[in-house]
Amino acid sequence: MNDAAMQAWGSYAGGRMLFLGLGTGLGTALILDGLLHPLEASHLPYKKGLTYEEVLGDAGLSRLGKKRWRTEVRCVVDLYRAAFQVDYLVIGGGNRKHLKSFPPYVRLGDNSFAFSGGFRLWEEDEHGRKLHAAPVPASDSGEPSASSRPPSCETLSPEDPASSLE
Repeated sequence: MNDAAMQAWGSYAGGRMLFLGLGTGLGTALILDGLLHPLEASHLPYKKGLTYEEVLGDAGLSRLGKKRWRTEVRCVVDLYRAAFQVDYLVIGGGNRKHLKSFPPYVRLGDNSFAFSGGFRLWEEDEHGRKLHAAPVPASDSGEPSASSRPPSCETLSPEDPASSLE
């Protein structure tokens, strides 16, 4: 279980929730009606040859600056909300402090919620069953095709230093 999944579980307040951990990289986890699904969505291709993690993690914040980075965060929040069809998102991680505003369906998390998440893993539901994470399917090593990639916001310009990383 990764840190993002633990913090997500500690932040969960019911329904369908997506957790984004903004820090060194980008942690992602999905909780659907009480069932935790750790994700690796941050490693998917985003744009300009970069992954979501390379744009929203520390490297992206340094490269883009706070203002453009915030724009990218907002874009990805909207894309992920549409893709995962969640009721709300929780944004945690150390770089959440750089966000100024967010839509009403976004809540800010805290790294300390990972401890709560660890304790929650051992809780039982109303039928005395342990709450647990969803099984993780075997990974497919195939690269996603261009047609299967999600639409992306176009805030990075051709003269952006990130475009030289292609």
